[in-house]
Amino acid sequence: PKDLLAEYAASLAYPTAKPAAHINIGDRFTHAVLTNARTQAASLGKLATLTQKHTPQPEDTVVISLKDGGAVVFGLIERIDTITLKPNGKSLTPNPDFQKLLGKKTLTKQAEMRTFETVVFTVPPKGRANLVAVDETLVSAKGK
Repeated sequence: PKDLLAEYAASLAYPTAKPAAHINIGDRFTHAVLTNARTQAASLGKLATLTQKHTPQPEDTVVISLKDGGAVVFGLIERIDTITLKPNGKSLTPNPDFQKLLGKKTLTKQAEMRTFETVVFTVPPKGRANLVAVDETLVSAKGK
C-alpha cells in the first residue's frame, strides 16, 4: 500500500509527473488534477510558476484484504500547490476563497495551498490498481 500511494502521488506531480506502472490512471480525478495544473500554469505565463507536490501520509493508510487475494486501500495524500512570482510578475490576486483564508487581496512573492486528497483503490490479485473514490479538502493557505 505504501508503494501504491507513492507511485500514485508521483504520477500527479506537476511539472514532473512520473508514469504509474501499477495503477490505471485513466480516471477522471487524475485527468482533472493534471489538466488543471497544466491550465493554471499556462495562465500564469511568464509571470509565475506553479508546482504541485503530492506526499502520501502512510500513517493514515488502511488496507482491507479481500478473499480473492486482492485488497481495498484507503489512503491520504497531501498536495501542496505553490505559485511563485517571477521577477517580472508584480503581484498575484488569488481567488475570493483564498483571499478569505489569507486575509489578503494580493500577494507579491508566493502563494501556497495545502489540500488533503483522500483516495480509495481496489487492488486485484493480478493487474493494475484502480482509483475508485476520491475526495479533496483544502486544509490551509498562506502567502507573502
